[in-house]
Amino acid sequence: MASVFGSEGRKEEYAQEFVGEQKVTTQTGIAGFDEALGQGLPVGNLYLVSGQLGSSANLFVQQILYNNVISKQKVAYYTSTVPSQDIIQDMKFSNMDIQKFVDDGTWVFGRAIPSDKVEIVNALPENPLEQKIDLGDTLANLMNHLNETISDGRNTVIHLADLIRSYPMSEIQNTILYIESFARKYGGIHFVILTEDAHEKNDIMGIKDSADSVFEFTANIREETIENILTIQKVRDMNPRKRIIRLSQRNNGLSTETIRRIS
Repeated sequence: MASVFGSEGRKEEYAQEFVGEQKVTTQTGIAGFDEALGQGLPVGNLYLVSGQLGSSANLFVQQILYNNVISKQKVAYYTSTVPSQDIIQDMKFSNMDIQKFVDDGTWVFGRAIPSDKVEIVNALPENPLEQKIDLGDTLANLMNHLNETISDGRNTVIHLADLIRSYPMSEIQNTILYIESFARKYGGIHFVILTEDAHEKNDIMGIKDSADSVFEFTANIREETIENILTIQKVRDMNPRKRIIRLSQRNNGLSTETIRRIS
């Protein structure tokens, strides 16, 4: 693990960097977004980003993490059944080429494998740049891995879809609470991605209730562009906490159009 996800030496430095800093923010790199928000995104938070199929929830998170990595920050991207090479190619379509960051270890991939997905993942081609995490019957291994990764100073993202299908909702909610505690202790910016159409409404509401920051995407087709309506339900350490921002999806990623605050 040390060779891919970093050494112990950065942990203390990274923790001290955020001690007592309640309102440190990170820039998103999304044109107009930080101006519309009135600031960057507060660090030390876990952001639950949910969206319908066809929305730009994934692209939103990838664009922010890409801006992090070109700003000399480190990223750990957790995937499950989706190969990391597919993610690299998808990002390249939006002019985000992360290959050099993957090659030098600034951007790393962890493959979180639920026990019922082991055969599927083992059938996929081996990728030496991915670290496999055998989850077993609980998510304890994932929580331990995230603790080490976040304490090493990496911003993170993990997709919940395969985990929700494989583990009880109590395990999912506990994992969210643990990631929040790691984020508050060590700082950085962290995401979990949820596809709303794929899960029961009660489960979705339980997950959103567990998260300290919730972003919800819906998508509309307008002329030749996809318009994404981002409803920010809550963000820890940001006021006002609720607002709506419109984002257009083009060849070079997302950009902000207009903003309307919710009073």
